[in-house]
Amino acid sequence: MYDGEQVVNTREDIVQWRNSMNEIDSYQEPLCNNCNYVERSQVKDSRRQLSFQYVPDNAEVGDPAWLEIQTDLTCNGGCVTCGPWHSSYWAQELGQPIKISQREDSLHKISELVDLQRTNHVVILGGEPFLSDTDERLLDYIKDPSKVSLQITTNGSVYPNDKKLESWKHFKSVLLNFSIDGVGARFEYLRYPLKWTRVEQNMLKLDHEASANVRCKINHTLTSLNLYYFDEFYQWYQQRWAADPHCRGWALTTTPASGILSPQIVSKTLQQLVHNRYGQQRPATAIEQIVPSRTDLRAFLHSIDQRRGLDWQQTFSEIAQAL
Repeated sequence: MYDGEQVVNTREDIVQWRNSMNEIDSYQEPLCNNCNYVERSQVKDSRRQLSFQYVPDNAEVGDPAWLEIQTDLTCNGGCVTCGPWHSSYWAQELGQPIKISQREDSLHKISELVDLQRTNHVVILGGEPFLSDTDERLLDYIKDPSKVSLQITTNGSVYPNDKKLESWKHFKSVLLNFSIDGVGARFEYLRYPLKWTRVEQNMLKLDHEASANVRCKINHTLTSLNLYYFDEFYQWYQQRWAADPHCRGWALTTTPASGILSPQIVSKTLQQLVHNRYGQQRPATAIEQIVPSRTDLRAFLHSIDQRRGLDWQQTFSEIAQAL
């Protein structure tokens, strides 16, 4: 396993890493800036806030109550907010080596390092998890999945096979977290090369066919490109999911993007556009820093358009002059 700075291969490594984490002052440590920003902007709970929901009262120090697993970067998406570090599509597009993971070996290694029987909540990340079999293989390592909540983040473009649908029935609950950053052409730009019609069809089909223990949620990543169009997306959410009594009750969360597309830093012109539209309400609360312009973002989007034959200024015409 790899925590971003060091390889963790033994229980002793885990203890040492955990001790170093406990010594961090989260309001002084730069690595904690993202959680601090998310909590200040109030666009969603931070990861550190969410994780404590799954820690039982009888948990001992070191118990993996919340466990995130990322063993496969196979992905059919080149999402603008992502990159080759999480997506094989991105790696292939940029001509970088594609890492081939050994999913079975990875899960076996995880089971040796942590006590999966003390785990209450498992989050599976990708790549695109519906192109992987990690969730199915988990049943071989968890003795009583009926006590474990499973969470899977998906781009919605792939419909889960019958093995997945069947494996989910064994867990206490399953939360499918769909990444939807806009509707129509704006979705297709931000989640290229995925097709909006296919994703929406898959969501509707899953809503009707998944077992009763499966819950569905939409996560909307806020970026400097889609901040202005949040009401368009929210109207779709309300009409398609929130107002339909036949749906299983889809929740909605928003998450500010990190990196070059972060809504934290915008130009003065874009800030004015967003505040004219939303006042001091979400998503305007995601904005914290103002700069004269975002020439770096313009250059980044131009490079994407050249590779993919797209035109961000046409897709996001209202803010084309505001960056």
